[in-house]
Amino acid sequence: FVPVKQEEADQNSTCGEIGRWRTVQSVSSTQFNSTSGRFRAQEDGFYLISVNMLIRHSGSSQIKMTLELGRQGLQQRELVGETFQPKPSNSPSGGFVSTLTLASAERLEPDQYISIFIKVQCESDSVWKVLTNSSFSVTLVSRWESDYNAGFVAKNDRSEIGSLGFVKVNFWKVPNLFFKNLNTPRFLLVTIKNSGLYFLNSVVVLRDNTGGTTFHSGVCIDNRIAYNGIMASKVSEGHTGIFVVSAFGVLYLRKG
Repeated sequence: FVPVKQEEADQNSTCGEIGRWRTVQSVSSTQFNSTSGRFRAQEDGFYLISVNMLIRHSGSSQIKMTLELGRQGLQQRELVGETFQPKPSNSPSGGFVSTLTLASAERLEPDQYISIFIKVQCESDSVWKVLTNSSFSVTLVSRWESDYNAGFVAKNDRSEIGSLGFVKVNFWKVPNLFFKNLNTPRFLLVTIKNSGLYFLNSVVVLRDNTGGTTFHSGVCIDNRIAYNGIMASKVSEGHTGIFVVSAFGVLYLRKG
């Protein structure tokens, strides 16, 4: 388990990889480079990655945070997770503070690394900085060859038209981005093959066509909404546009 905390960052107006971390709990320097902000895997396995980033900015741009997967010696990186804070409708005097949160389960192979990027629609008056108490953690949940290892990460490729009440999200890309012993079909439900504790995470991108609406995001278990399970809510900022609702947590799920 590798939690780390960011040192005070200088005011910035450029986008890129976030480094200069201060380690809260010691970890081998061969796995985590606090200067570059890269965590390098030594074992093939399922890893749980979580980020909580506090950013002070001028309020003139959308702020996007991404998790990117790379490999030692190669420049190419793979996008494995993202979230964003839309441009606010109004910004208080002295700046605007946004909290960007992202949690994801990923497969990391030996010598692959994961790091965080901040991307801003960099306008001439866009200035931002990462604040202290931001956090980044990586946990090896299970080795890849383990028989108890099961999970998937999937994205959908078609929009759903919303209305009053809950709307089921379908159109998952098949095959999933990665999976082992568990996957989500394009339209059907996910069937649990073994009872146990499962980490669930959803990042839903929404477009509000009216403004000022309250949105809820969650999961269904046996075709019923799990109100006491994974649920998140957000109110759009009074104007139309796109924004993100993220929900994650741990549930005990039974076989079948």
